[in-house]
Amino acid sequence: MDSSQNYETNFLIAKFSASGVLDTSYANNGYLSFDFFGLGNYDEALNLVLQQDGKLLVIGGADNDIFRVEFGALRLNQNGSLDNTFGENGIFHCAIGPADAYPLSVQLQVDGKAVLAGSTEGESTLSFAIARIITDSNVGILDLESNQMEALIYPNPVIDKAILNYELQNSANVSIELLAVDGKSIEKIMNNTIINPGKNQIEVNLSNVASGIYLLKLTADNAVKTVKLIKP
Repeated sequence: MDSSQNYETNFLIAKFSASGVLDTSYANNGYLSFDFFGLGNYDEALNLVLQQDGKLLVIGGADNDIFRVEFGALRLNQNGSLDNTFGENGIFHCAIGPADAYPLSVQLQVDGKAVLAGSTEGESTLSFAIARIITDSNVGILDLESNQMEALIYPNPVIDKAILNYELQNSANVSIELLAVDGKSIEKIMNNTIINPGKNQIEVNLSNVASGIYLLKLTADNAVKTVKLIKP
């Protein structure tokens, strides 16, 4: 659509029961209508994905009246309220070039990041557009995005056993899972165990798995970090 036309739309998310009745306990009497910039312009929700923690990531076009329509996303808690640990008070937006940009699809990676794919619309051209956003806050794990995280597991490559060191800023429910490179679960090493803040370590046993490349997924509350392991 051409956002210069004279109409106003918002993101609209509604929740229904299994019988098709509006769930009035969700958001504002069952639904949330959201205007990204408070300008009464053209905002449109186009897709969504449900995270493992039950939070809902909703993407679409957000009209800022300057760069026209941007990639937009908001994340909702299970009760339909905005999750203020995501982006800026629950919302994210990003201009993709000088033309309108619409994210049409969203996929979650194993490490929790979200990949948004869509298009930009010029006067006579239509181009592919893609963006990746971090969906998890840093609550629970120290410096999740640091490249030095790779050094916290040793030895790597792993012959049989390795030691994973991690540090928590606050106590958290921690899960550690060994995954194949396609994301399939091989073994749950730790499952929703409350761990105190500070430095921690755990032994990872690969003696019963075949040679190859694996992923070790560390989750602390809503924060996720994935480390690559190699078994020669």
